[in-house]
Amino acid sequence: NWYDVSDFTFTISDTVQFSDIISFEPEESLNDWNFDSGWNTSSNEAYDGDYSMYINNQIQVTSITKYMQAGIFSFYFLPYTTWGSYYLSLKIEGGPSNIDEERYMGSYYGFNSNWINFQEFIEEEGTYTFTWQNGYRYYIDAVHFP
Repeated sequence: NWYDVSDFTFTISDTVQFSDIISFEPEESLNDWNFDSGWNTSSNEAYDGDYSMYINNQIQVTSITKYMQAGIFSFYFLPYTTWGSYYLSLKIEGGPSNIDEERYMGSYYGFNSNWINFQEFIEEEGTYTFTWQNGYRYYIDAVHFP
């Protein structure tokens, strides 16, 4: 056999960083998410796995409050508008410095077949609220919390 029983004791260091990636798959718990009526999960488009979260309504929000370590927060989004140009925004609030920042992903027209990656460096460990708001249809997937 290529394996054997180890006689070593392993310890996980305090510096080990754990991360959480949400891909909106049916087996994932979405209990921490606050969805307005326009947000749903969908198997029509996905960056990671078979499902993503999408908005199919005007000016709706979804949010999650999460304790996280310092590091890179990221997600992927896919614009899908059949008419007009609509924006997607992300508001980040909380942490030890009580930040209150809003980021606009831009306005997009038509269907874009390429997923777009958004990244934000979170400087301090703490509890943050992330709120997405949009004016029409966007898919969001592979939300990574450090």
